[in-house]
Amino acid sequence: MLKELTGASHVYVFSHVVRKDSHREALDMPKELRDDEPIPLATPAMFAHIDYSIYIGSRTVLCTVCDARTVPDSDLREITLKIPTQLPANYYTLRTGIPNSPYGPEKDDLTREKPNQKLWQVAANPGHKWYWPSGMKQDEVLLIKCFDSRTDVARRAPHCAIQTPMDQGPPGESIEVRCLVVWEDQVPNDERAML
Repeated sequence: MLKELTGASHVYVFSHVVRKDSHREALDMPKELRDDEPIPLATPAMFAHIDYSIYIGSRTVLCTVCDARTVPDSDLREITLKIPTQLPANYYTLRTGIPNSPYGPEKDDLTREKPNQKLWQVAANPGHKWYWPSGMKQDEVLLIKCFDSRTDVARRAPHCAIQTPMDQGPPGESIEVRCLVVWEDQVPNDERAML
């Protein structure tokens, strides 16, 4: 699907996560765990973030999926596909930033280290614009650009889960599939470059 949408030469799937646990469960669980135990839940991230910081994105993704010498660094994206698996997808709805909003490193932003990853937590800014894809259906997929190796385009789209007064029923479930999208010896057209 990504090759067809983007005109890419290659698409490499390098990780996925099934999100099915509620944020409330994660808040309550530490009472039952030792201080050094991780919380074994796949919960929605309730803070605005970008999965790969600008400084680590290219190196991390390339080392994960392929030989970095074979991929032209100027022609790659990391795109996450979010696919709802339980309907209605109205609980802990995802919101995503508009890519051409001003998401450069800011003094109030935070980064958090994880194995082979540096998560970028985005500070609030009145200049940011957000899109709320509520009520996604099973035949819909949301594409989130988490990294772009080029510097002349919007390079990433922050995203997070939110609670709303309309939340009802069990937590929403989804699969997030992370992909490295590569163009070899070609430049995507302007429309496709928005991804």
